[in-house]
Amino acid sequence: MLLNVGLKGDGSLRNIDKAMLEEIGIWVKLNKNFIYKIRRVEDVKAENAQIVKDDKYYYAIIKDVPMKADPDVAIGGNIKEVFIDAKIKDAVWLDNGEKIKVKDGRFVGRPFYYGNSLYVRVARFKIAK
Repeated sequence: MLLNVGLKGDGSLRNIDKAMLEEIGIWVKLNKNFIYKIRRVEDVKAENAQIVKDDKYYYAIIKDVPMKADPDVAIGGNIKEVFIDAKIKDAVWLDNGEKIKVKDGRFVGRPFYYGNSLYVRVARFKIAK
């Protein structure tokens, strides 16, 4: 990832660059479980999400997730419905641990709470065999 961040002449960072790096750090901390040891998945297909897995869980990476001001109002885009062609169990949002209601492999890519949009939202789940 090219961040195009450089130091000023005195060795310090510009405030905007520091803020950007702090936001990236927050995202990495929230999503570290699926960043470092994941691999591609060929046996599970999805609509509106990319599926990866580690040794224990599958992860649905949902892009372009909007923010919301309150539970009934979405800001910044359409709410996405995700479909995964497998029987899902124990699904939670990786960023806050909230359980995800899944029915017939479908769930809503719920928006971030206002002010917390990190663009990509990740759902962690297991597949029932």
